[in-house]
Amino acid sequence: MTTATKMNLKSVLADVREMTLASNSADANLASSDSNPLVASKGAGSVHVLRRRRGSGWSYLGYAVWSCRTQGWVCGSWNRPISADEAHAHLADMAWEG
Repeated sequence: MTTATKMNLKSVLADVREMTLASNSADANLASSDSNPLVASKGAGSVHVLRRRRGSGWSYLGYAVWSCRTQGWVCGSWNRPISADEAHAHLADMAWEG
């Protein structure tokens, strides 16, 4: 999977294809205007791509893991995005209840 410094839509799609917990709606979510689209999920937890609007496109910052139980980022954040590998590993180890 790619590092956050070389991220673009093509690399994000490649990262998502490698995730065993990838969401069936990941491509559609990435096509949305959401600044943190969901790309993988398990129970009450999910991996999101963190991105900011840059001109007419997106600047991809990295990934973060959301917990519905705690209602917050539990691994990675807007201030400290993480790699796709780290985000997916954290989600895979997360309890089903988030």
